Amino acid sequence: MITLAAGAGLGITGMTLIGPSLPALQLHFVLTQQGTALSQAAYLLALAVPQLFVGFLSDRFGRRRPLLVGLSLFILGSIVCFVAQTLALFLAGRLLQAIGASAGLVSAGALLRERHSERRAAGVIGYLSLGMMVLPMLAPIIGGLVQTTLGWRANFLILAGLGLVVLFSAAQKVERSSPTPPQTPTSSFKSLLLSAKFRLYAGQIALASAANHTFLNSAPYLLTARFGLTPAQYGPLFSVPAISFLLANLISTRIVARWGLQRLILIGTTITLVGGAGGLLLAMVSSFSYLMLFAIASTMSFGHGLTIPNAMTGAIGAVPGALGRAAGLAGCLQMSLGALAVLIFMPLVYIDMLPLLFALAAVGGIAATWWFLAADAE
Repeated sequence: MITLAAGAGLGITGMTLIGPSLPALQLHFVLTQQGTALSQAAYLLALAVPQLFVGFLSDRFGRRRPLLVGLSLFILGSIVCFVAQTLALFLAGRLLQAIGASAGLVSAGALLRERHSERRAAGVIGYLSLGMMVLPMLAPIIGGLVQTTLGWRANFLILAGLGLVVLFSAAQKVERSSPTPPQTPTSSFKSLLLSAKFRLYAGQIALASAANHTFLNSAPYLLTARFGLTPAQYGPLFSVPAISFLLANLISTRIVARWGLQRLILIGTTITLVGGAGGLLLAMVSSFSYLMLFAIASTMSFGHGLTIPNAMTGAIGAVPGALGRAAGLAGCLQMSLGALAVLIFMPLVYIDMLPLLFALAAVGGIAATWWFLAADAE
């Protein structure tokens, strides 16, 4: 379980660990603010699209081989970024990182879902999502300290070492799984997109993750430019929303068998909406501090801790016999929407804080609207 959780969290950790290093990277490679946002969005897209193919391959050939190949690519990409002297080589390394990490996202969820019933899987995948969400949220703490003491290159060395540990553990512990009967990618993805159940759950995953990506990518610039904090000072603050997500996740794993997936997702979506909209209103009528920003993020993270693991369970099991493809398509939609959110809102944070709060509130409102519309369709 720990191996799968770490493998699933590598991709986003590869983005959030270097969050405190983004200003330094911008200076080193002479990037504009829009260029930095574009590079982060491109990383998410490179993490998104390969999941479609990894999902199909994992159903066709089993989960183990795609996972091991992907982890190897992630390690190679991290090393390329560590030694890169030019922007082109650095971006090539980031591309390899993202493509490789996509295998962990797909294989971990599919492996667990095929071994458990829906409600049991919700509890198990809840623990998996700890690696997918909590590890990336805690990564800025380490990233900030490393950036302050050793510089940005050291963060990529850490990612290479983490990938190597996960690869060794996966090679030892992940068993071969039985492939499913072959099916063309087009027909399998079409059946998923036509499933109201899949759309319901995948939409919730994507919207919750879009809020997380917007906050994790935008907050470092906001904390530095508006509040004058250094990476070492603001890094520990990211532990607060991580703990909030962890707490909600643990609660979810213990009550999902009695309460069911949909009720917990509805509660989580409501908390997210209240946190986002309440934070925006508070900023508009009173003076705003960085502690209030993290209070808002922590409230929304609690809602996401109820939403994401249960929605993931429902999406992956929505269409029988397509676990890997469902995990791949859900992951692709998740990262693609996150990339779009980062591309739109991250450059606006350079101008003012309100666009970030507006983005968080808007995503919460869209998630609530999507839930009621898609639930009616189902």
